[in-house]
Amino acid sequence: MCIVSADPCFGACDLVDRDLEPLGVEAVVHIGHTRMPSVPSALPTFFVAAPSTVDVLPAVEKGIPL
Repeated sequence: MCIVSADPCFGACDLVDRDLEPLGVEAVVHIGHTRMPSVPSALPTFFVAAPSTVDVLPAVEKGIPL
């Protein structure tokens, strides 16, 4: 079985392992953050980088006057 959690998080320090462990989850794939060695995980957690290719400069320039 595969469970997809799309809840927002605050980075690699905000893991869902303790929430998912009671459901019988065996591992977590955490997309978009880099592992923080100082943050322990109750389950095996695999971190997958997801760098953005979007140019944010136009949005920043548009927002400066606001």
